[in-house]
Amino acid sequence: MKLSKDGWTGLAVLAASLVFFWLTLELRPNPLVPVGPGFYPRIVLGLTAFLSLALVVFDLADGKKSVSKSENLNYGLVLAVFVIFGLYVGVMPYVGFRIARYFSRGDPTERTFLDRFSLETESARSARLEDPMRTALARLNRASLARPGRPKFSVVLTPFFTWAGVDGMINPLALESIVHTELLPFERPFVLAHEWAHLSGQADEAEANAVGWFACMNGPPVLAYSASLYLILEAAGRLPAEARRRAYADLDPDVRLDLEAIGRRMRRQKPHVQQAASKVYDQYLKANRVRDGAASYSRALRLILSEPMRSALNEYGAKKRRGA
Repeated sequence: MKLSKDGWTGLAVLAASLVFFWLTLELRPNPLVPVGPGFYPRIVLGLTAFLSLALVVFDLADGKKSVSKSENLNYGLVLAVFVIFGLYVGVMPYVGFRIARYFSRGDPTERTFLDRFSLETESARSARLEDPMRTALARLNRASLARPGRPKFSVVLTPFFTWAGVDGMINPLALESIVHTELLPFERPFVLAHEWAHLSGQADEAEANAVGWFACMNGPPVLAYSASLYLILEAAGRLPAEARRRAYADLDPDVRLDLEAIGRRMRRQKPHVQQAASKVYDQYLKANRVRDGAASYSRALRLILSEPMRSALNEYGAKKRRGA
């Protein structure tokens, strides 16, 4: 029996799948997650190998089928589709947010404090954060971040993130950060810093917030502003209504515009989805030895205002002013 083109293709994919599967056995497990970095690739490669083997078997079983005349296949169209898709993937990081920002802006005359940073690519935003994050971890005597990586986005998870009020998460299988596609430009630095704090080993949500805040405050103004907006929102939630109104009135008008934009985004949450997600995540955190679970978020402000954190920030500010 002779293999057709489909059979040879299946055989080649089967061989490649087995080689890559063997390579995943060399991936070292991470103590932070039980499944390890090779778990998901092995599932995908195992499924690919199974389907490839099935293709070869079916091709061999169908060996009696007569070879038909070659069809007039339009390979040019297939090539064009791949080229167009490749251009889409390559261009999207640079134009995607520009398009999304144009259609999501309610008032075309509205401008936020960080409009000039909104057209930066994700790579540029991530690059701004790498050195401040490593500096912050070193000053706090925490383990260094081995591979921060560029943040990923998930089209599948975006509706859930919106309804549940989730700004970002760590993929426990690939150990990479996934951030909400609808985050505003001035929200992204702090959210990414929070997720990178998790990647450096801070499972506790309060510690991740505090480390992320400190990292942003160690960085340029665009990062410090993002962390400051988080701190304003966190502190406002602890104030009585009247005190909160007075504090809000004292803010710069552009800052108020940004806070209002965040509020509009957050109002798209669905309470029943948010509550269900919070309960599940609470159990996940407790299983990872965070005793107070999701309630650990509420301790972030206390950590940020603690003496060690303030001393480290003051020391950094003094050295920066001296030009050290």
